[in-house]
Amino acid sequence: MLIVDSDEITQVEAEQWHAAGLEFLSNLSEESFQLRFGSPKPHEVEGLVPLVDYFAFSKKNHHQMILLTLDDELIGAASIFDYRLRERNGATEVIDVEHVVELSVTVSDDYQGQGLGPQLLQAAAEAAVDAGKTHVYTSFNPENDRSRHLVQSVLGSANIVAGKYNITDKFWRLPNVSSKEYSEIELSMKLFCGDAEQTEESAEESTTRIAEVAQDIGRTARRLTRISLHPLRQLHIANKTDTPEDTTE
Repeated sequence: MLIVDSDEITQVEAEQWHAAGLEFLSNLSEESFQLRFGSPKPHEVEGLVPLVDYFAFSKKNHHQMILLTLDDELIGAASIFDYRLRERNGATEVIDVEHVVELSVTVSDDYQGQGLGPQLLQAAAEAAVDAGKTHVYTSFNPENDRSRHLVQSVLGSANIVAGKYNITDKFWRLPNVSSKEYSEIELSMKLFCGDAEQTEESAEESTTRIAEVAQDIGRTARRLTRISLHPLRQLHIANKTDTPEDTTE
């Protein structure tokens, strides 16, 4: 694996990796591209150029790329991005680059399912720790269950600090990071992911469900009461009817 830093890469290296990145994305299947980027794959190679420019060599946001090659072919990449996140209403900057990075992983179709994704993600998380970061932000395509399971297997579900029930946005605490020390920023992460709103909705749903269950129990109890009485009443009536007939015989 090779780590490429956007602040340190030379122009010659940038051109080399730009060509490799363009070929890498061109070879991705339409399904893999859709799951990874959340949009259809461009039919023309030119349509991939802005994506390669942004993810590999953008000077707008500092980032690192962990590149995995085999026989001079790029077969996997993990990106580690520093950038500012804002609240959903677009108002105030709440989470800054001092603490958070976004991690993402892409593996060539021919090499998926061989454990390369977890290796790349683990290397990216370790690079984030080395850079002094405390938290990871991940953004998922809602249909990409595989990526969610991959990140959860590497970062650990116990380290989710925001977005636990959010299928797109999540924040994770990196290892050896104290929750007490970062309680304020983690509250901002919860606001970003809408955790407070989801908690209120869950409470309302739970209250509604409890009321529905109570009603169901009441209806069931009344029905069982009627069922247990009817056979006794029928038997009592039948006995009264049968007695004269038996006497006559």
